Amino acid sequence: MPEVKICGNKRREDIEYAQGADYLGFIINISGSPRTLTVEQAKPLLKQASGQAQTVAVVNTTDEDVLSGMCSALVPDYVQIQVDAPPSTVLDIKEVLGVQVIALVSAGDGALERAKALADVADMIIIDSVVDGRAGGTGKTHDWSISRSVRDAIYPSELVLAGGLNCGNVQEAIRTVRPSVVDVASGVEVDGVKSKELVSTFISTAKGVPDD
Repeated sequence: MPEVKICGNKRREDIEYAQGADYLGFIINISGSPRTLTVEQAKPLLKQASGQAQTVAVVNTTDEDVLSGMCSALVPDYVQIQVDAPPSTVLDIKEVLGVQVIALVSAGDGALERAKALADVADMIIIDSVVDGRAGGTGKTHDWSISRSVRDAIYPSELVLAGGLNCGNVQEAIRTVRPSVVDVASGVEVDGVKSKELVSTFISTAKGVPDD
């Protein structure tokens, strides 16, 4: 069975709802995201989440000074870079900051080549839908055959599958792609707020898919 990442947490309740999740994601200073937090807003939430699950700070910058300050304040287990950073930049961030990095691959043309290039430097690769130039939090699925091809090409490196997942389609997505981790944000929300019932159902549904 895959691991589960619940992303875009904004409230103490969101963390409480996510019992059983393996990763908890927090969106940091991403303008335009309805789930974004400042570093100061995120600090008590990551402290609360620490020990319950691996914490992930989701950013759209590769500025090492900015990332260094954020990592010092939040001490996340992972930094997820939600832009198309080149492998050399991912490696620099890992080496300079001493942090595990999840690197983005957009589900589209060039995904396979980019994933292969990143697999040697990133700790995990996340493949996500891109809508109107925006990756993540779109609520839209993509062609899972692309994701499966990426998964097979980088194996045994770990693939995180994101993009439009919800309680109704996550088992099909897992069977099709066989990712290491499934990632959900909007798919467990009602009117933009995490639903205890949906979060719990997503976790149990995803973890109910047996390994081959």
